[in-house]
Amino acid sequence: MYIYIRPPTHTYICTHSVLDVTDALLALKGEPKEQRSWKAIRKILGKDESREEFITYLKGLKQIIDAGQLPDKNVLEAREYLALEHVRADVMLKCGSTAAAAFCDFLINIVAYEASQKCC
Repeated sequence: MYIYIRPPTHTYICTHSVLDVTDALLALKGEPKEQRSWKAIRKILGKDESREEFITYLKGLKQIIDAGQLPDKNVLEAREYLALEHVRADVMLKCGSTAAAAFCDFLINIVAYEASQKCC
């Protein structure tokens, strides 16, 4: 897997949309704000074992939500990023980042799922 040294820099929007979706992923995982960065996500996705661990965590989020073990704080912080107008899959696709677009769609859906489980 190829990990960019820096996020896409075509435009300000491209750079920030990718950075914000990766920060939202780290927020959902419970990483403190000061540890959310491009460098942190590169470290996670750049090594096979840490990448597999992270993907396994993301795949297991539904079960974590179902068990009521996802802290509300993590979801609220992820929602802050998702509320930004440039954090949309179509924006990331225009910037050429299909991975960020897929992560964005995943985040939107998992946060919506968490909200649906809270209401019922």
